[in-house]
Amino acid sequence: MVNLKKMVKKDVNKAYIAATLNATLIGLTFLFTKYALVYVEPFEVLSLKFIIAFTFLAFILKLGVKKVNFKKLLEFKKEMLALGIFQPVLFFGFQVFGLKYLGIAQVGILYSIAPVVTTIFGILILKETINLKQAMFMAISIIGIIYIYIMRGMGGYFNPANESSILGVIFILISIFATSMYAVSSRKLSKNLDPITITYGMMLIGAIVFTALNIGISAFYGVPNIFTKLYVLGPELLNVNFISSILYLGIVVSVITSFLVNYSLSKIKAAEYSIISKLSVVVSIVSAIIFMNEMVALYQIIGVSAVILGVIGANYYSEH
Repeated sequence: MVNLKKMVKKDVNKAYIAATLNATLIGLTFLFTKYALVYVEPFEVLSLKFIIAFTFLAFILKLGVKKVNFKKLLEFKKEMLALGIFQPVLFFGFQVFGLKYLGIAQVGILYSIAPVVTTIFGILILKETINLKQAMFMAISIIGIIYIYIMRGMGGYFNPANESSILGVIFILISIFATSMYAVSSRKLSKNLDPITITYGMMLIGAIVFTALNIGISAFYGVPNIFTKLYVLGPELLNVNFISSILYLGIVVSVITSFLVNYSLSKIKAAEYSIISKLSVVVSIVSAIIFMNEMVALYQIIGVSAVILGVIGANYYSEH
């Protein structure tokens, strides 16, 4: 019995480590996206990201680690396509354009409200219910975001001269809407498809859509697409910073984090995982300060703390 307890405790500790590592890796996503955008355009980043992600996932599947249920995937292809439109297409599409106009810290702060938006969509679409304490903590999160933007507004943030920043905020808000709709839709689809089959479908959709967009837009404007650039520029483009950024986004963020999430959720409660996942917001803000020399004001720290407190409280009382 003692040995069994030790084994269970060891598994739980590994799950906490996996969840913490996942949050850290996710938090660095914005930094590596920013690095990649220095060299190529948004759709070019996304095209390469999902081609690499799909190729890597296909390689993993070839090793026999997991199996895709192709019969089920074809059976629910319409639902899978609808899910893929929300994420990765709309979610990552608007995210990368938002990052083109906004700083990493600002994007991290905006995404901290995503769990609240997802809960609201769950109530409206899936008819899910929440208790009074959850509602109170959700209100704290919303107040935190409102507080941040009131303070930024006092500093002239919503000035017409700053319209590119406003555009970035709109892009990120659309991205948050998309990932919230994805979370709600995936709950329905996950009843019929296993996680690896859904992941396979998402990576395939991302690779096809973003590559088609890149080639189509490049042809329309008469400019080279990403594959032509890679061929012509060669060593100039394929430097360490660009390659490491694309590999990180394609393999680490798109595939490895999925395995970390699944492992964590198999050993610990969803509410516990959700609390640890909020570390990604902190990581994104710290990475912005250290690597991009971005400034974070005290009011932003206060606001994002309120948001995270609200999300943690809402998750805690969903289990109690």
